[in-house]
Order: sequence, then structure tokens, then C-alpha cells
Amino acid sequence: MEAKASLPLKMRMLLFLLHAATKSAYRPNGTVNRRLLNLVDLKAPPNPKPFNGVKSYDVSVDPSRNLWFRAFVPTDHCSPGYLPVVVYFHGGGFVTFGPDSRPFDALCRHLSGSIPAVVVSVNYRLAPEHRYPAQYEDGFEALKFLDDNPQELPENADLSRCFIAGDSAGGNLGHHVAKRACESQFQQLRVQSYGGRTHLSWLPRGHVTSLSGFEVPAAATGVLQSPSLTFAKGKSDNLTRSYEQIVEAAVFCPNLLPPDLIVATYRRKRSPRLPLLSLFPMSSPFVSDVAGAPLAVAVAVVIGLMALQPFFGGEERTESEKKPVGSLMLSVKQTDWYWRTFSPRGEGWDRDHEVINVSGPRAADISRLDFPTTLIFVGGMDVLQDWQRRYYEWLKRSGKEVSLVEYPDMVHGFYAFPELPESKQLILELSKFVNMQMERHCYSRFNSVPVYRYLQLVDQQWEEEATAAEERHATLVKAFHPMLVVHPEDGDGEDQSPHMAFLSDFKGYTN
Repeated sequence: MEAKASLPLKMRMLLFLLHAATKSAYRPNGTVNRRLLNLVDLKAPPNPKPFNGVKSYDVSVDPSRNLWFRAFVPTDHCSPGYLPVVVYFHGGGFVTFGPDSRPFDALCRHLSGSIPAVVVSVNYRLAPEHRYPAQYEDGFEALKFLDDNPQELPENADLSRCFIAGDSAGGNLGHHVAKRACESQFQQLRVQSYGGRTHLSWLPRGHVTSLSGFEVPAAATGVLQSPSLTFAKGKSDNLTRSYEQIVEAAVFCPNLLPPDLIVATYRRKRSPRLPLLSLFPMSSPFVSDVAGAPLAVAVAVVIGLMALQPFFGGEERTESEKKPVGSLMLSVKQTDWYWRTFSPRGEGWDRDHEVINVSGPRAADISRLDFPTTLIFVGGMDVLQDWQRRYYEWLKRSGKEVSLVEYPDMVHGFYAFPELPESKQLILELSKFVNMQMERHCYSRFNSVPVYRYLQLVDQQWEEEATAAEERHATLVKAFHPMLVVHPEDGDGEDQSPHMAFLSDFKGYTN
């Protein structure tokens, strides 16, 4: 009772009304009164014009299953850099609510402006009309849609820095979508982590990507184990603008690619071997044009999972489930009903299935997966808190990087009430988590532009910088002088020092 008394009166009244309405709408036979639920689920339209510094718009993914998302874009973001993308899955026991529900519209808007980030709130199919695995299929399909249709997001949205977030049932959904994403290949969206990883990988999915004059072969695979860059060219090539852009990115943007960690290889061959394995193993990214060597750029990537009081369970009754405290917002009777309506019929399911009890005896082995760094929020008055703590411990045992934040006096879903100080603090924690992960990434601290986009910016400024070519040339020679290596072709007939070979070709181009 003491914990309940610490909640504002307005919040307790709203919780009571919501609890009464949902109790009446949830029928014992596992069906729902949608009309009654819609009465208490007040909707918010999208805001094409900024509201509280954030604009929003809706995008249809698959009309046949009512799969769509609402994108929130911060407009007060003054930095010229690119923004991370947060894919958000709302809560509601898999049964109710959506991105246009007022609490979740406000939450995602606040999150978008605070980080800042482009937040994509997904509308997935609801139970009991659509049981498992419909929700998980929709969640993953939303990621695939973003990967295949990046034009649906603002130009400054960077899908190579994608985070997944979700609350309650959405936290459960986010976990399983992140797990599946770790096993998949994307074109734009990158799924990587720092949870015990020793490498970063880049795996294009059957396509060719143009990179400021370069091309990425569809079958190319690059793995980065150390921050080094291999720069190669063929004898028949002249130094092109793209070559200098690559080197400029290394030398003139030290926060992007530190010069002391770059290996420059100048290979003079008419038909260079592919992919120069005799010199460097494929543990380094190769940068060249199609005549020099295959391009396999391991662009620094980050992804995080943010689980707000995730909805997990099991056959066992935990200590927190036995206590009545906090049951006004969510009770054990409700959670049992949610799981019954969510689970498929006639397949012998119970609450120890791996999608419900993710840390239980039938839990999936994720120890070999590049599972994202995870942040978990727990409320001390939440009946689900023991399952959330077990999730935290399971991720640690699996060798993943995970943190837990607890709010001792908070009930389930407290983040939906912005007037609570704890709700404001949670937003700050989420923002801090995203930005900390960003800082751990190999991006320019000035504008957070990834390598390929930095090169595009250099290309746009090329004419303005042409007068400084000689100065750049001198700087490049000085920076790369001790690292230049030449492997002359047999029978080439030329006796030229490696430094002079590089110098003569480069100077001829810059002049």
C-alpha cells in the first residue's frame, strides 16, 4: 500500500479506469470486445508540421495485414550529421494499442526529440485475432521494409546505426526481432553489437553498391578485426578522384580513420590478383576501384536493444507474481490471459515455450549470435520484475553486454505517464544509452558521418578544394611515406622506388 500511495492521485485514477475497461473487454473465452477497447484507446493523428520539435508521418508496409509504421523526425536537430534509427514496438499484451495511441505517440515523440533520432513505431497485428507468430513476422518485416525502402525515411536517417526498442509485449517482440535480425543479412540496415564481439562484418545481400566511384561486388565479404585500411590500385589506372577521397577521409578526418592505424598498399599491376590474399588476409577491409581490387568496406556499425519492462513469463510463479503490490496496472490473472490469447491453439504450448520464457529450460542458445548490447528497465512494483531480472542474468551468462536500470516504486507501464519524474528519467537513460553506443563507434565526432557519406561530402566540395591540391599532396606523402609498399609486376621493365612511383602518379593527377 505504501508503494501505491507514492503514485500521483491522477495516475492512480487513470490506472483504475484503464484496468476496469480492459477487464470488461477481455472475455473469459479468450476473445476481446474491440469496440470497448477502442473507446479507451484514444488516437493521435500524425503531425506533418512539427509539434514539440518533432514531426511525424505514417507509412504503409503491407495494407493486407494492416502493417504500417509512424516515423518521428526531430526538426530542432541542428547538427549536420546523420541520425540513428530507433525501431519501436509498443506494448499492450499483444492485444491492444498501436503507434497512434496517444501514450505511445507522445512517448516516441519525446524519445525522438531527446536522443535525437528517427523513431519508427511499428503497428503489428494483434491477438487474439492474430496469434503467434504474426506479431514477430510483422516486426521483422518492418525491418526488411526499411532496409529495402530507405527512401521512406528522411535523408539524414542512417540505417547502419539502428536500435530496437520496445515496452512490455513490445520488449518481448523486440528481443525476438533482434535475435532474428542477427541471423539475417541486410542491404542498408546493420545489425552488430559490442557484447563480447571480436570483429565487425559487412555482408551485402546480392547487390552492387556504388560508393563515390567505387563498386561493391555482390559476392564480396569483408571482416574487420583491426582498424586498418588497405589501399590498392592497378598500374593501368590513373589516380582518380575516388582514390584521393579515400585517402583524404583517412588523413584529413582523423576522428574517422586515425592515420596511424592505416596501411596503404600501392600495387603496380596490370591485372591485380584478387583479392591480394598474399599480402593481407581478408581480416582487413580493402578499398580500391574495380580495377584495383574488390571493395569490402567494414563501416563501423552499432545496434542496441532497449527493453522497457519486457513481457516474459513461465509456468513457475515467481515471488513478484505472488505479491499483490502493483497489480492495479497488471495482474497475474491478466498476464495468464494475455499468454492464452497470444499462443497458438492445439500445439501443446505452455508458458515455458522459448518465446515466452526466453531464459527458461527451453531457451534458445544465443551465445554464438552477435546479439546487441541491451538495456533493461525494471519497476519495483511490476509483477513481471523477476522474469526481467532473469532475462538480464541469462544475457550475461550468454556472454552478452547488458545493463539493468531499476525504479523501485514504479508500476508496470509507468513510462506512459510523462508527468512522473521517473518517466522523464527513463527518457534520459534511453538517450544516454543510444549516444554512448554511438560514441563507441568509429565515426567522426564532429558530424557522425559514416565513411561512404563522408566521401560524398568530399566529392561535393571537390572544386572548392582544387586550389589546395599541392598542399594536400605534400601532406599525404608525409603521412604515408613509411607505409607505402610496392609489388612490381614481373617483367615490368621499370626500376622505380615505391615512393617515387606513388609520388609521380599522384602528382601527375593533382597537377
